[in-house]
Amino acid sequence: MGMKLPRIKFGRPQQLAALLLLVFLAECLWVVSRQQLSQQDYRYAECGREMWERPSPARRLLHHLRQSQRRRHLCVSRSRLSPYRAAAGDARRG
Repeated sequence: MGMKLPRIKFGRPQQLAALLLLVFLAECLWVVSRQQLSQQDYRYAECGREMWERPSPARRLLHHLRQSQRRRHLCVSRSRLSPYRAAAGDARRG
């Protein structure tokens, strides 16, 4: 026997919301098709891509500090375990 999916009500409010979404999508497509990108737009896109692919050294340092704080928190919480569980955790790590 197959699984039955729950019935979803699709009333007047949902129909109106779908219509508004379609109008918004059409408006977005219309604007995009009629607007030229400037040189500054390309520079913004290039800068964003560069930031995504090669984060700054300060950002790498911040990420490293956050990771070390998480590790320190794990060590503190592990020391609060019972001696048996703490030893078992140490044995697993090898």
